[in-house]
Amino acid sequence: MFYHFARPQDKAVLTVDEPTVVSRALPRNFEEKDADLFKPNLSYDVPASQILQLENITARANGWLYQGHTLLKDGFASGRQLGVMRRLKALGTLYRLPIERISKGAWITDNWSRNYFHWLTDAMPRLQLAKEQDHDLHLILPFSFQFVPFVEQALLPFHLSSTTFIPEEKTFTIEKLALPAHTATTGNYNERLIRSVAERYRQAFGTERKPDRRIYISRSKAPVRRVLNEDEIVPVLSRHGFEVIHGESLSFSEQVRLLSECNMVAGPHGAGFVNMLFMAPGGSILEIHPRDTKTNNCYFTLASALSHPYHYMLADTASTHLESHHDNMIVDPGELDRNLERMCSMARGSV
Repeated sequence: MFYHFARPQDKAVLTVDEPTVVSRALPRNFEEKDADLFKPNLSYDVPASQILQLENITARANGWLYQGHTLLKDGFASGRQLGVMRRLKALGTLYRLPIERISKGAWITDNWSRNYFHWLTDAMPRLQLAKEQDHDLHLILPFSFQFVPFVEQALLPFHLSSTTFIPEEKTFTIEKLALPAHTATTGNYNERLIRSVAERYRQAFGTERKPDRRIYISRSKAPVRRVLNEDEIVPVLSRHGFEVIHGESLSFSEQVRLLSECNMVAGPHGAGFVNMLFMAPGGSILEIHPRDTKTNNCYFTLASALSHPYHYMLADTASTHLESHHDNMIVDPGELDRNLERMCSMARGSV
């Protein structure tokens, strides 16, 4: 049928890594009353790392991939079924634009990849996998990615042969397309690949300085999960040697450099925590979650993959009518003080 939404057919598959199982330790300051927040994530089955070798794939500027008239699920982050009418409408315009033939290329993105977290933890492991198999790698990206501020610098350490953005006024037919499969479900990680990505960035943009800085990543400029009483906790942070920083004020390479100098990071749950990628293994993490949340454990699992001791803290939300993930928080200064003291003491004891 002309509106299929499926995996590609007649594909050659290169399997690089076999399936594995990862086990994760509980947070360093775990309390049994919080068992339901973490125990579902203490084990994860990592799928085999695979690269699909496809022929004559049509790519649109919006990032949609077609094999004939079939829209490929691999261009999307989840397996949800796109509406039939939406697919039919898109198919009707597929061949109206000029088609440029490309001899070879690699594709690593889906519909979430413009987000900072998903770019670094979902797309970059796929790029690492592809680069390991083909040093002459020609990356193809959707049109809009050329305007995402962190993309250009984030690609530099991979030393690609070329990066091509699909123009809005064209479609590409790629004669031989390398399509790395997602290396793990979002919020989980192929530990070998995510560590390789982290090391690649530290070597490219990091420093040789001994990691000794402590930072608090503020969300005061973010629309949600701000700490409303941040002025009250700044003295607590300062007493423990933490600097307050705003990630959005720094370029991508500056963030890598900064985090490579850190051995402790604290702050409210948010995309800034993905920058723990750039810390040397063994750096300590303290993540503040809304107290009534069903905790999003993507940073607990990332810390585990990168061998960073993980600590957590729960804070009250500011309102009663908002879903906690979209609410702001009020952090108890005394509780923060006790958590920071415990984290620092554990770090001193491990030296």
